[in-house]
Amino acid sequence: MNAKVRAAAAAAGLAVVTWNVDPRDWQHHDTRLIERSVLARVRPGGIVVLHDRYATTPPAVPYLLHALTVRGYALVTVPQLFATSGGMRPGVVYRHGPTPENARVEHGAVS
Repeated sequence: MNAKVRAAAAAAGLAVVTWNVDPRDWQHHDTRLIERSVLARVRPGGIVVLHDRYATTPPAVPYLLHALTVRGYALVTVPQLFATSGGMRPGVVYRHGPTPENARVEHGAVS
């Protein structure tokens, strides 16, 4: 994330949110591969990016929701993810949410 984007976000009072789990569904048009990739990479506080414009991605979602719930994950919005940790700071880039290990540290933030 370049300095111009961070500065514009800060001026608008916004944080920048990206992701730390990318199953590369834009490259691999295979529903089962998308499912395996997400489940292999996801960790507490993770932010997963999926693209619904590819026909093979939406069919992976029901399975992922079920599998992640069975594993004990709570599926939340970005504001919910950061609500219990003091929220997000304008102009800061967040690549994942707070986890028990980094809840007191910058939530995966990059200034």
